[in-house]
Amino acid sequence: MKIRNSIAMRLTAVLFCVILPLMGMALSLYRNGSHTISTQIHEDALSALEIISEGFSQELKVLYSTLGDYSSNTTLSHVAYSADYMENADYFQAVYTVQENLLDFQRNNTLIAQFVAYFSSEGKALSSGDTWYSRAYYTYTQESFDEFVSLVRAYGNTTLLYAGEESFIGLLAPAGAYYSERTPVYALKLIVDEAGISRYLADRDVREGRSTSVYYHLADRFYHGERNALGASVFEQLLQHVEAEYPRTNSKYAHAFEFTTDGTRYFAAVRYDTALDMSFMQLIPRNEAMASLDQFRGLLHAFLALALIAFVGCCWLSLSMVRKPILRLVQGFRGIENGDYSVRVTPKRDAGELVYLMNAFNRMSGKLNDTINRLYKSEIYTQRMELTQLQMQINPHFLYNSYFLLDRMLEQGDYETAERVSRYLGEYFRYINRNAKSFVPLPVEWAHVHSYAMIQALRYKRRLSIEIQPVPEALREYIVPRLILQPLMENSIEHGLAHATENGRAILRFEVDVQHIFIIVEDSGNDIADEAIRALEQKLTYYDKPGQDTSALINIHRRLQLYYGEPFGLLLSRAEIGGLRVTLQLPRTLPEDKHALEQGEG
Repeated sequence: MKIRNSIAMRLTAVLFCVILPLMGMALSLYRNGSHTISTQIHEDALSALEIISEGFSQELKVLYSTLGDYSSNTTLSHVAYSADYMENADYFQAVYTVQENLLDFQRNNTLIAQFVAYFSSEGKALSSGDTWYSRAYYTYTQESFDEFVSLVRAYGNTTLLYAGEESFIGLLAPAGAYYSERTPVYALKLIVDEAGISRYLADRDVREGRSTSVYYHLADRFYHGERNALGASVFEQLLQHVEAEYPRTNSKYAHAFEFTTDGTRYFAAVRYDTALDMSFMQLIPRNEAMASLDQFRGLLHAFLALALIAFVGCCWLSLSMVRKPILRLVQGFRGIENGDYSVRVTPKRDAGELVYLMNAFNRMSGKLNDTINRLYKSEIYTQRMELTQLQMQINPHFLYNSYFLLDRMLEQGDYETAERVSRYLGEYFRYINRNAKSFVPLPVEWAHVHSYAMIQALRYKRRLSIEIQPVPEALREYIVPRLILQPLMENSIEHGLAHATENGRAILRFEVDVQHIFIIVEDSGNDIADEAIRALEQKLTYYDKPGQDTSALINIHRRLQLYYGEPFGLLLSRAEIGGLRVTLQLPRTLPEDKHALEQGEG
């Protein structure tokens, strides 16, 4: 039985077809869940960046608007334009008022570190970080002031600027100072508090584990949130990746993707705002964001491992509890096919329905064995009955003819010939009546047919010659069924040569090859037609057909096939000397069970 066609393999295939979809569903659920969570994280990050960027833009717009309002502040203008004409008390009062206004503005805006007013006519400045107790004014360097003025002229008063270590917003007054080389009468400078930007970003990182940074392209500067635990280098690498993969082609764009650096994977989101010229970036470590899913992945791996173990276990159980018992049944059936009806199948353990099948097989094989034994004994009995029938066919017929021959010899006074006939006749009937064995050595059977042939030769001596080849040395121990040669010689003489008046011939000879023994009996009688030979062959082929006459040839053919098997028996053909050739085809070597049968005959 081929393994791929066995029941165990089919059960394994069915089990595989059941487990595989379950494993596929589990993997699909995990992948879908992972994709859904990743998508949700990306969407949340982009939404958070949108809120942060819009909020930061509004904060800067408030600063731009407030700074514009200060350009028309009366007290500030009065100090800038009329300081030389004011009384000391009025002057100090005005300076105090301006300084208080600057300090109030700083206090009310968390993004402002300092508010500075420059007065170019005096080369001095007021700051929200100083008090009038310390002379209120401080002196600035012309170089730093000129750099400040040039940046404001270049980018205007609605852009966040950067110089040295300061981020700021600037305003020049009067307005004509923006468009000419004219030195402004005064200038306002809002210094942005970078720590305030960090707090602003941290306050809007609503989820733990997220790090947010802002990159200002104009100043080539990062602003990191207070809770940014990843460090500046990670965001620098993220910025390089974004600029390489996502060029800024739109005024605003947003991208979410997975980013890996230094062996760590992140969920990354980037949003660019043209108005601010800033890229807002957020990184979320994937292992932290997917911690719950990773737990599920561990459970999934455990499930897959258990499924695999269950599959292997079921395959082993299928092999042990199904295939092996079935193989024992198959081996038992093969034993039956090979003729061993004593084979039995014993279950090694309780195999359920298979135990019933095995017990049923044992009962069946036992009944078959009993039936075959009875049939075999019946065949032996049939052979013996046929042998007895053959003896009954031979004895009266041949006895009468022999007595007539002997009587004629005595009447003629041919006592020598009568003596020979008497001796051959005695040997002939002693072999028939006293030898009870069904199987005899070939030389013994040859001696019997020789006695018969000699009697017939004496009877038909004027018109018949009989040639009997001696038994080859290699066949001296060969065992054959009793009375298989004499009926063939009788058939050749009585039927093939009955009408011959002279030169009749009957021959018995032997041929041997590696696998077969051929005993050939042929005659020269030419009164048998080819149609008659074919008719005889048909009778041999269908010898068990109901209603068919039984002859000596059919009896012998049946005995040989019962004993040796269907490939053996009688073969009929036209003899080279003209008459019928009958060939006994026998096996060169007998099976062991035949030897046992021969030895048991007696």
